[in-house]
Amino acid sequence: MHQLDFWIGEWEVRSREGPAGTSSIESVLGGCALIKKLSSDKGETSLTVIFYDPATGKWNENGTTSNGDIWEATGELREGDMHFFLGYVRSRTVARCRPEHRWKCERKPRPPSMVRLVGHRSTT
Repeated sequence: MHQLDFWIGEWEVRSREGPAGTSSIESVLGGCALIKKLSSDKGETSLTVIFYDPATGKWNENGTTSNGDIWEATGELREGDMHFFLGYVRSRTVARCRPEHRWKCERKPRPPSMVRLVGHRSTT
């Protein structure tokens, strides 16, 4: 399964305010999973494992941060973009996650060297 191959590589992470850190995403297990390492300019780091579940046809993301936060999400490719839906989070600042927390990884109509990660709150 190579639906997320466009995401593999070294990335500069930017927010609306400007540079926010770096991200490294590598393919592992013969292309069946990705490892994402993120380092923020504030000194925080995170490690995420993303893998495809052929039984459900969905991607799963499990991650943790240097602060001890953890999360689980599921996602699927729709119209060329990866849509993730956050199912669980344990955080020092967030008591629990409601179903409307979601984000998507947009790869179009961006140039091949750019991926946009957008967070959404929605009731639909």
